[in-house]
Amino acid sequence: MNKKLIVLIIMLLSPLWLNAQEANTKAPQPFWSDQQTKQAGLEKKYLQAISAEPENKKNYAYLAGLYLTNNKTAKAIDAYQDAITHDADNPKLFAGISIAYLHQSKYDMAKAMADYAIVLDPELKQVKKINEYITVKQEALKAAQSAPLSKNSKQMGHSAVNLNLSAGKPNDAIHGKTK
Repeated sequence: MNKKLIVLIIMLLSPLWLNAQEANTKAPQPFWSDQQTKQAGLEKKYLQAISAEPENKKNYAYLAGLYLTNNKTAKAIDAYQDAITHDADNPKLFAGISIAYLHQSKYDMAKAMADYAIVLDPELKQVKKINEYITVKQEALKAAQSAPLSKNSKQMGHSAVNLNLSAGKPNDAIHGKTK
């Protein structure tokens, strides 16, 4: 074989070989981040503490707060309910469950829990702000639901949709007949 061809082949293949070696020396990426691993460890710790001392009301509150801060709202609501069962006079638990319901857009439940937190401790300024926010949000939703469609919405390609459920298709100016 020609020496020039062999040198050319070696030159072409050496970067590929070096990249393969470099890839083999890199540490594998963990499935969870360090923060996620820490959070999972805390969850396990709190669950074990609850099992060991089911009457210790603080562990329920810690677990609920952990779930809420990690945006696990369904678990947070369950944990807050358990915490409230063990400490029904703690307004902060009602404030926490209010926030969890708020994250799930369950405004009536969020407002009810915030209201009760204020009944338990009228001095909780943050809960009053949460309650004000919920009220404004509920009013905005009611206004949006009752507002008629504007002329601009039709100009943007949007029109009122009347569902014909038997046919499974919308009846509007784009897809079919309108009423």
